[in-house]
Amino acid sequence: MYDKFLHKMAPASALAGLWAFLVRASSPMALPKTESLGLMENYPRIDELIGQIKRVAISSELMDFPTYVRGQVRRKRAAYFEGMKRFKEKPHIPSRMDIVVKPDEKQHHQGGELGVRNDKYKPRNIYNPSEQVKGVGGWVMYNTMQCLKKTEMLGTNFASGSTPEALEAKILQAYRRMKRPVFISWDGTRHDSLQHQWFLEHVDNKLLRGVIPTIAKLSGFNATETEAILSNLTILKTPVRMMEKSNVYKGKNKLKILLKAEVHGTVYSGHPSKTTFGNGSRVLLLSHKACDNVKIVWNEDLVHFQIGDDTLIVAEEDIAVIYEPEIKRLYEEYGLLMQDFKVSSSFEFLSREGRFEFGRIQMTRFCERLVQTGTYSVKMAEKDMEGFDKAITSQMEPYSEMVGGKEYLEWRKSSEKNVKISSRVKDLMDDVHKTIMDGSDKLLQEPTPNVSKDYKILAACGGNPERLWLMHA
Repeated sequence: MYDKFLHKMAPASALAGLWAFLVRASSPMALPKTESLGLMENYPRIDELIGQIKRVAISSELMDFPTYVRGQVRRKRAAYFEGMKRFKEKPHIPSRMDIVVKPDEKQHHQGGELGVRNDKYKPRNIYNPSEQVKGVGGWVMYNTMQCLKKTEMLGTNFASGSTPEALEAKILQAYRRMKRPVFISWDGTRHDSLQHQWFLEHVDNKLLRGVIPTIAKLSGFNATETEAILSNLTILKTPVRMMEKSNVYKGKNKLKILLKAEVHGTVYSGHPSKTTFGNGSRVLLLSHKACDNVKIVWNEDLVHFQIGDDTLIVAEEDIAVIYEPEIKRLYEEYGLLMQDFKVSSSFEFLSREGRFEFGRIQMTRFCERLVQTGTYSVKMAEKDMEGFDKAITSQMEPYSEMVGGKEYLEWRKSSEKNVKISSRVKDLMDDVHKTIMDGSDKLLQEPTPNVSKDYKILAACGGNPERLWLMHA
């Protein structure tokens, strides 16, 4: 029988972590051309954006620190407060990041036995920063991003934090403004690992050095504290380490260092300035430059939506023909990789399939991602997993009227009739896992959207994903 709880868990072994690091730190698949290292160095739009962010910050009410921390997962809040406390005692932010092997990575495809030598999953590491980075850097960057999202230049385009409904509304507004609209999307292969030091220095760091002094002053930091914050947020050489528990002494666990390294440039999940903020603003400004180069009017002829490394553009059909060769040229010259460039009446964005139909933008989760959702969590003891799974099923109700989704929910519910959800599971669902299905996924309205072949096969399989994967094998 299909195991709903453990079949997607990639082993969190030291070997998996070391392998993930070596693959990530190996020679990049692309390098910027020597003559293009300064491609973004003096791009005037960056200065323009700095001015807009500062004006928004000065005229807005920034979120205070306690309110920011209350928005974090409960079990992490103490670390944020402790980070601020330590920073106020000594205005220094440690830059070292600890490598944590992600144990519940869901990039394991189509069943198969799990083991450290299994080639059917991709091991992944998370880079855990200091408490000062989480508390101080996280708060400053949160307010910086909120100001960025209110700017005229990128406010529409920087879509991180948008609910599915809000995002669909923005896409629809752009779509309806155009005479012959098409969708443009692409996959930025190995995006984070290819964000080189020149891109980071000339975009991220210029933006941060321009706006952080204003944000920090408005947040109550003095000049010395602001300098320490900037030093960490703009770092290009990051020390990292990986450790594991070792029973060196009887009855006492000791952490043994497996790896120490210094990584130059690049982007790591876990740092507040380089992922959501950096990836979003970096790609958007490069896209803006492509538009400027070929006289495309930004946010009129073409509207670009960016969330981290996920890209979606709505453009006039004739504009897409002009934009495509220019953005591809800039990517190649700047040492970035692009694959699956697609101009179509439909799109793939944020692990969803989307299209315009029935007078609105319809976005539905990839079939495999829906099936994977909530199958395992390291926060759950094995005795709680059935209750956790039932709680996740309740979050999937938006898909209950859709071909394939209806049958999948019925299949899940058939084994959950006598399962009770414990108070512990309820607490975790309210806190840690409240957004596992994005929380705000709305009920898919009739008429239901066209669905992919996988959803139709899932329906024919009675909602049992094991049969779906067998058909793919």
